[in-house]
Amino acid sequence: MKIKKILLSMMTIALFSLGTAQVQATVGFGIKLQNLDLDTAASDDIDNNGSVDSNKTFNDTATIPSFFVEKNFDAPFGNLAIGVSVIPFEADIDKRSISQSSQKAKADGAATTGTNSAEGTVSDHYTIYIQPGVNVGDSLVYASFGMAFASVEGKSASLSSTNITESKDLEGTHLGIGLKRVSDAGTMVKLEYSQTDYDQVSWVTSNSTKGMADLDSSVISVSLGKQF
Repeated sequence: MKIKKILLSMMTIALFSLGTAQVQATVGFGIKLQNLDLDTAASDDIDNNGSVDSNKTFNDTATIPSFFVEKNFDAPFGNLAIGVSVIPFEADIDKRSISQSSQKAKADGAATTGTNSAEGTVSDHYTIYIQPGVNVGDSLVYASFGMAFASVEGKSASLSSTNITESKDLEGTHLGIGLKRVSDAGTMVKLEYSQTDYDQVSWVTSNSTKGMADLDSSVISVSLGKQF
């Protein structure tokens, strides 16, 4: 939460400073092709009493494009870009299953066995960022700071409780580093590595089991665009 407040303060200060100063600005836009590595740390609290009863981490990968638009300002140290990147597609968290035995009474009093499963879909993902950069020869080396937002729909099938489908809003902090080059004709190329740490989301089933998921993503991306 502290990092999120710092990032929001940085973006507010940058916007205010640039809004009150007479600086030269250019606009850039383009497409970003990114290799996404998503880690999901799942845990549950069977009695919803504050204790964690089990933990498991899952990994998903995807190659997915996004579109961005940004405004670039000349700065004493090089350049400052403020922009937004949008993923207009959905990314799936693969279905996972685990066997379970339940002692819940049936009509004949026998225990039951079966399979629990969970899956999810991330959509409406966008990132607002600032990228201060330093000129190094003909290129710009920059850092990327921002806030990421998305929606995740989770589906859970449980042997010992009712199946659930819930949508949750995701918020996360985005940090990265990159290399940018703009030709004389305005053609822009960016190579970037970034990480996004999302806030934990949770849900409660009909038998008072609290499930929690903490998502983190690492992204290597190449962007092609136009700056004018």
